[in-house]
Amino acid sequence: MRIVASFDEENLASRFSIFLKKEDIENEIEQVTDKDTQKLKYSIWVKNEDFLDVAIKHFQSFMKDPKDSKYDVKIENPIKNEEKKNIDPKQKDPMAMKKSRPYFLTFFFLFLCIILYFVNFMQEIKVMKKYNLKQQIMLTPIQMSFLYDLPEQRLLLDGVIIKYQLNDVKKLENPPKDAQEEIKKIESMPAWMGFYEIFLKKFQNKKSTKEAPYKSPPLFEKIREGEVWRLFTPAILHSGVLHILFNMLWLWYLGKLMEPRLRFVRFLIFIVLVAVVSNTFQYLMGGPYFLGFSGIITGMIGYIFIRQKAAPWEGYNVPNAIFYFIGIFIFAMMFLQIGSFLFQVFKPKVGFTPGIANTAHIVGALAGMLLAKIPFFSWRPSE
Repeated sequence: MRIVASFDEENLASRFSIFLKKEDIENEIEQVTDKDTQKLKYSIWVKNEDFLDVAIKHFQSFMKDPKDSKYDVKIENPIKNEEKKNIDPKQKDPMAMKKSRPYFLTFFFLFLCIILYFVNFMQEIKVMKKYNLKQQIMLTPIQMSFLYDLPEQRLLLDGVIIKYQLNDVKKLENPPKDAQEEIKKIESMPAWMGFYEIFLKKFQNKKSTKEAPYKSPPLFEKIREGEVWRLFTPAILHSGVLHILFNMLWLWYLGKLMEPRLRFVRFLIFIVLVAVVSNTFQYLMGGPYFLGFSGIITGMIGYIFIRQKAAPWEGYNVPNAIFYFIGIFIFAMMFLQIGSFLFQVFKPKVGFTPGIANTAHIVGALAGMLLAKIPFFSWRPSE
């Protein structure tokens, strides 16, 4: 059994169900209560999957003109109460009979991110011990290899930290004179820190001078050297327990919905495309220092949001509260970033940086919504 349609009105559900029966397409109507609105919804399930394509075409035609006379068929009301039938709703999941291990990619990326998190954590401890750091202010080897880009400027800064034993943020912000001179030279080197930094300096009236003329920073330094994996790999690194916990819980929940419907190849292509696009826009806006799977997560949310409305027979059935939560989170981070920008312009001494890659969130969601409109990424009843 698979779902082919969902209605808010019982009479429309009954009308369509009766018409399908007239066409010799056996079906049932499931009456459920929406978790968000507490209103009844009516889902139509086709028993024989061989008729799915035909049923979907009938549904699309029906929604164009439900009052068309060809749907005027009178038989007994087919609405049946799920409780009376005593059927476990999980058994009606359109993906319930899929092949074994339908969540391979979901769990692969989940475990990969967790493993890399602990590898990075152990490297942080090793680096801190090796250079007697009180705070983690240097990049780990895995970060150097997996960040979107690694400007030469950053490597030189780590060298200054080691040379002058600037082992915490306070010493780094107030280094000795010799270190100040070296840091000033490093900071004068052109390095891409994002459009955000360019806009910020412009509003702060930090213009180039004859002594320090503006130099166009190089873009995609490491990628142009052939390290193309960096387009994707920032997505599988995380910087804290809450960061990885939040992302992996969402991956577990959303991946188990999407992967059985898209199958292995299309789901992998979806993840890679959303990661590359969201990572690239985040790099262009904020520079290379960002991590996390959240751009892909918002892409998955955006995808399901569109598919759930455009193709209810695919059976995602994600509560509206989840879409509201993600939307509020993204907009809250956007306003926080705007507030940070204003403080840095008008009150630089008390300015703050939220340290959240919100460009990746926004672009990821938009990318997921766009891919949801491409037929290649739609669920195929014949599979």
